[in-house]
Amino acid sequence: VALMEVVDTRIDPTVLGFAVGQPSQQGAIATWQRLADGSDWDPLSLLVALDPAPPVSFDLGVRGWAPTLQMSAYIRRLPAPGSVGVRMHANELGGNRMDETAFAWDSSGRLVAQAMQFAAIRIPKD
Repeated sequence: VALMEVVDTRIDPTVLGFAVGQPSQQGAIATWQRLADGSDWDPLSLLVALDPAPPVSFDLGVRGWAPTLQMSAYIRRLPAPGSVGVRMHANELGGNRMDETAFAWDSSGRLVAQAMQFAAIRIPKD
């Protein structure tokens, strides 16, 4: 995915259980992100930060792409220079859809952006 070359993402190790087949089932993903070219975050790039990879569905044990169907975002303020921390969690899962909430904090700990998202998910057949 070309986007992965633009954003340098570090995943919080406490939510990496899905990577070894042991998702926490909490429906949460936490990342630290910075722009790969070293530039500062701006309002447009913060929209990218609010939809981090991997998808939160991985922590629910649902593998595969989770395309965004609708997203509403609020940019609260310009972030301080440096990485942003993003935490996303699933609120509801059903009917091959999920809704998620994301929050982004800057390097000084201020909330700089938030989003609500409705996404499709692929539920594996048993």
